[in-house]
Amino acid sequence: TIGTSVGTRGGRTKARAKIKKDRIGGWNMANRYVIKIENFKVTLVPCETITLDFLREQIGCQWMEPVPAPDGYLIVDEEFLLKNPPNRNILASRYSGNRLNGTAVLVNVWDDDFIPYTKLEAEVLAEKIKCINDNDINKCYNK
Repeated sequence: TIGTSVGTRGGRTKARAKIKKDRIGGWNMANRYVIKIENFKVTLVPCETITLDFLREQIGCQWMEPVPAPDGYLIVDEEFLLKNPPNRNILASRYSGNRLNGTAVLVNVWDDDFIPYTKLEAEVLAEKIKCINDNDINKCYNK
């Protein structure tokens, strides 16, 4: 397990994120996915293990911040507004209830560890996130 502090700027509380290198609890981590959210584009990204390098590559940053979301955590660029003009991620913002900018990656959590979703879980969550843009969000969750 690699432990790393994620997010300490602007008076925000530190979040401790543990990232597993290999298998978690003996589960088969093949055919697992994280969900990448870029404005109105939602994609499934194959991922057997979640590492800092993998997240940096997907988000395009060095400093990351985990933001609680209904079905896991959204990992976002902590310093996005220091480096870029505002680029609000509408889907990720509505999904988490926070004002988020830039690319976000949705990850699952198990026993304080970030893990990828199964293919079925990722597909269902991706559809719900895409549906958030509709006027009746509750209709999306009652499918």
